[in-house]
Amino acid sequence: MQRWRRFHTRAKLEDLKESLAVAKRTDICDKIELKLNPPGSSEPHSEEPITFLEPELLPYLKEVERFDELNAAGRFDELKAAGKL
Repeated sequence: MQRWRRFHTRAKLEDLKESLAVAKRTDICDKIELKLNPPGSSEPHSEEPITFLEPELLPYLKEVERFDELNAAGRFDELKAAGKL
């Protein structure tokens, strides 16, 4: 068991995929690929010029968007509960 653990904890992703292919478990390989590379648009979306915001506020837009993402993920729940946010 120790020998198996020593060899398999050092295994890289390609080694794992190759072993699964030999064991004819391509379904697991497909699940790994889906998890690591989820389907989505492969082309980056072009940013449209922002016209609804005053020019002096443009530098802060990315910070506000990042805050919204973190807030939606629940990162500030503890602060809200403590009344600090």
